[in-house]
This record gives sequence, C-alpha cells and structure tokens, in this order.
Amino acid sequence: MGIRERFSLAEWADLCAAPFAAGMYVATASGGQLQYTREMTALVRAVRRSVAHGGPIAEAIGQEFGGRFANKLGTGEDAIMAHERGEMLALVQRAGTALERAGGEAAPAYRRWVYGLAAHVASAARDGGVLGLGGRTVAAAEQAALAAISAALGERDSSRSGTL
Repeated sequence: MGIRERFSLAEWADLCAAPFAAGMYVATASGGQLQYTREMTALVRAVRRSVAHGGPIAEAIGQEFGGRFANKLGTGEDAIMAHERGEMLALVQRAGTALERAGGEAAPAYRRWVYGLAAHVASAARDGGVLGLGGRTVAAAEQAALAAISAALGERDSSRSGTL
C-alpha cells in the first residue's frame, strides 16, 4: 500500500492544501497587503524548493501534482482560498487528524515540512517600522499563529520555532 492509499480522498485533499492553508493563516495574522503579498510569494517559492525534502507524504503530493503543486495557490480551485482564518486553521487541523489516524512513520516529516513553511512565511517580511526598516521579523500575532499551526498539526510541543 502506497502512502496515498492510507488516506481517504477528503483527507488527501486536506493534506495537499494544508501547506498553503498554514502559510495563509500566518500571512493573514498581521500586516497589510504588501506584507501579505511578500509572504505568499515566499510560501510559493518555499513549497517549490522543499517538496522533495518534506518526507514521503510531501513527495507523494509533489509527484501527484508535478510542477503544478506550488502553482495551485491563487487558482481559486482549493478550499484554502477561504477568506476566513478559522477555515484555514480547521483545514490544517483536519490534516493533523488524518496524520494521527494514518500517517505512521511519515507523519513527523510532513508536520515539520508544513510547520517549516509556515515559519518561513512568518519571517519573510518585517512587521511594523517604516518601509520595512526597524520592524520585527516575526510579529507576536505570527508567533501565536505558528503555535496554533503546530497544535493543529498534532505537535505535542507547540512552542518550537524554526524556518526552512
């Protein structure tokens, strides 16, 4: 049985969308439109370069979508395009639940990958300051969003930090 077959269609869809939902959740935690745009651009680039290093689940997702995986962002095709932050976090929570049920030994690498993408988004643009100068790299609201992402993914220690 391949990694894909361990999950239902709905669970697989959530696992595919969770990296983007987690990134969007962090990107919408604070800042304005310019910061959001910078952070989402950083997310797409990070997904493209990291999918091969995200463990068996991320690799299977990457193979399924080929080069189109990171381009899904902005197409309007996914549930992650929801405008409600609660929906974004709920999607990540469903992915975490699927990992608990069927992720096995592949689950920790997937959790680290999704959390790493979210942490990368948090540090992609400065918050506050003037014209990006003097602001904080990771705002308090983004730190709280990262803790929520970690908990939603089923991490036991939601205080960890890190980036890609």
